[in-house]
Amino acid sequence: MKKKNSKKKKIKKEHFEILLEDINDKVSLTIEAIEGLEIKFDKRFEKIEKEIKEIKEELALHRQILREHSKILKEHSNILKEHSKILKEHSKILQEHSALLQEHLKILQEHSKILTGHTKDISTLRRDVEIIKEDIIFIKNNLKKKVDVEEFYALEKRVALLEKKIG
Repeated sequence: MKKKNSKKKKIKKEHFEILLEDINDKVSLTIEAIEGLEIKFDKRFEKIEKEIKEIKEELALHRQILREHSKILKEHSNILKEHSKILKEHSKILQEHSALLQEHLKILQEHSKILTGHTKDISTLRRDVEIIKEDIIFIKNNLKKKVDVEEFYALEKRVALLEKKIG
């Protein structure tokens, strides 16, 4: 029985050794796989860390650009406020000038009516002056035909002298 028992133990021992060797092989494979995964993870983590660093640098650059743009925007806002004030002042002046122009337009319309009346009066006067000119020309022509009073007296004296001599 001892032999059987010893045989059984031997078989069990061999079986156990085989199992142990198989487990050792699987553990070795698992360790190798884990080591491979560690290398992959390390490479992946390095890549991720590099990308995070690049993103942080880019983010810092964008923050700087944002600060600069904020500063420029603030300056432009101040300029815009100043221009708005100037525009309001100019708008008030423009409204005042517009009111003055309306008043001047009314005055011009009144003067235009007066000018129209004067134009009619001048036209009437022009016709009257033309008629007067024609009348003066007519009178001139008639006077040329008539004898001057002084010439008439001079002729009367001459005729009287001639009558005395003849008569």
